[in-house]
Amino acid sequence: MIRVADLPATHPGRRLLTKRTPFFAAPGEPRCSYCAYVPTSWTPEAELPVLVAVHGTGRSVGELREGFIPFAERHRLIVVFPLFPVGIDDPDDVDGYKRLEAHGIRFDLVLLEILEQVRFRWNARVGTVLLCGHSGGGQFAHRFLYLHPGRVAAVAVGAPGGVTLLDRSLAWPEGIGDTRRRFGIRVDPTAVARVPALLVIGGDDDGRADLAAMGDHGHSRPEQLDRLGESLIRHGSVVEKVVVPGVGHSAAGTRPPVTGFFARLLDPACARTAGGGVAPEDRGTRSRTRTREERARMTTRTVTSNRAMTAEADIVLNTASDATRAQAWLPGGDDRDVDLRADEGRVAWRTGGWAGDLRVTDNGTGASDAELRAQVDADADTEEVRAVLDRALSALAAEVDQNFNAG
Repeated sequence: MIRVADLPATHPGRRLLTKRTPFFAAPGEPRCSYCAYVPTSWTPEAELPVLVAVHGTGRSVGELREGFIPFAERHRLIVVFPLFPVGIDDPDDVDGYKRLEAHGIRFDLVLLEILEQVRFRWNARVGTVLLCGHSGGGQFAHRFLYLHPGRVAAVAVGAPGGVTLLDRSLAWPEGIGDTRRRFGIRVDPTAVARVPALLVIGGDDDGRADLAAMGDHGHSRPEQLDRLGESLIRHGSVVEKVVVPGVGHSAAGTRPPVTGFFARLLDPACARTAGGGVAPEDRGTRSRTRTREERARMTTRTVTSNRAMTAEADIVLNTASDATRAQAWLPGGDDRDVDLRADEGRVAWRTGGWAGDLRVTDNGTGASDAELRAQVDADADTEEVRAVLDRALSALAAEVDQNFNAG
């Protein structure tokens, strides 16, 4: 295999193997492949870091590469784009790679072999990499993190349609209970928690229409992202969450928070490498943009509280959304905006700078289970917030009892 460093500077192979590279067959699994973008500042001695960007179900790798070129040039890193094709051993299989294993192929190991080739060909640093993916790529990214946390410097997960929780009572891909048998790896949540994580989704990306069209009545994409975030946080991860207003299910539309997240991690290292830092004018623009948009796109975390209710879900929801009763149970503050969405079994609310929702489901015994969730600043004290939510649910339970008895 050719090492680019071994080619004379004027050799046409240098031009072929820098900037937009061809697609290469993946070593060990030639039905898969990859391409890369190697920045114009690459030199054989550079040992550049690597970002891996994983495609979604549509496999739009060319578009994905074009979107990351400015970031690669600005931060002097190689971006690698694996391609896991549709139809390996099953002409209709579009999802296998998302679960890391299908038809005898370990897609996580395919990526590791690709990275070894990238190391050899471009003298790249691949011991740990930045990893991101949107939609199906987001599914791959967080599952790869679980199995190989020591190879991931930071991960960005965008709008996954399905997630794996750090729950040993559930089998893969819903949980991690059987990973030792399936992969020969026991997931270590403590190691996972050492990796900074960004969760990102478009504000208009609900996904319910897609689910309905497929006859799937499971969780929407925002719900899946919340489930993933809650699982990671519960096991000690530091998680940033960004909701991009006015954006639907779009990798391009949610890319700015991803590149911003990675830029913050790269900046100290890049500042020590000639030409690698963020230019002063870029820092200023980023600061001004944050001041203007932070209210609409906060970095947040989700905190939850649960409680059994002595009435059916409809009664609980009607009580919760009753403006005359809201003052009695909602978490503090006087600026309240309650929005009932009975068809979704939830009440959305805003109060005192917080935002959240109440979700209630019948448990089949004439009673119900309520989950109160709040989106709060990432640096908020989780236990203090949960205590406030616990008190709110207790107050709501009292209101429900009064309402039920009054009826």
